[in-house]
Amino acid sequence: MSKDKKDYGYSKLHKTVRGYFHELTPPDDRPIERNLCTLEQAKFRKTKRGMIERTPEQISEYCSALWVIKLDELREEKKRTDEEIIAANITLRKCIDDYIDEFLPYLSDSSFKTQKTQLEWWKIYARSTKLAQVNKAWIVTARRKLKKEKPTFSTVNRYIAAIRQVLTACVDEWFLLENNPAFKIKNLPEPEARTRNLSLDELERLLEACKPRPDLHLAVMLALTTGARRMEIWGLERHQIDFHEARLIFPAPKTKNGKERIVPIGK
Repeated sequence: MSKDKKDYGYSKLHKTVRGYFHELTPPDDRPIERNLCTLEQAKFRKTKRGMIERTPEQISEYCSALWVIKLDELREEKKRTDEEIIAANITLRKCIDDYIDEFLPYLSDSSFKTQKTQLEWWKIYARSTKLAQVNKAWIVTARRKLKKEKPTFSTVNRYIAAIRQVLTACVDEWFLLENNPAFKIKNLPEPEARTRNLSLDELERLLEACKPRPDLHLAVMLALTTGARRMEIWGLERHQIDFHEARLIFPAPKTKNGKERIVPIGK
């Protein structure tokens, strides 16, 4: 700022100290003005013993401090306004595409396919919806449609979780939104998970039924002895089998949680 541009001035007519914020406007434009305090507040300091008059130097320090605080407030206000303008023009589809490009490649193959399918549904549903139009009511309306199309509440909850992650990126990564409208939407009730163990008789009958298909028989045996997931077994390649150490190696891109897993197998 040039020396001839003051940060603040005194208005005897309005009995206030006015702040001038040249930093927030083009050089030749009139600066933004805001009240910093009253003249009385600038001149006197309130203490337990009463009002004490400030010296000219103290008045200058006090007004300068108020000017800095107000400048920070105005910058934050401008930032929020800019975010609102961007959000008002960008579509949810664009945000979903950006999320797919930036975040999904780091997931395992199975998680990538699952989330991409979920997010493609949201792209179709959103059409030309602007990001600024996405609120709790909009998401709840979408959930009603999901409940009609998807077989279980658990599946619907996974779809809501997918769009929640996109909106989280809009808040934390791209600064397009101040709050995530999906955060306070509760999950639909899901049935409690139950553990079902095969009896010895059922196990024998299962293996017997798989014998006509050697590949299926081997896959079932691997599933029973290692606890590996279906797609991990069907996607198993020769280099993942360590015959010397008698173990299977599932690399990070092929596991659900994106971390390498080593599973021992019987010799």
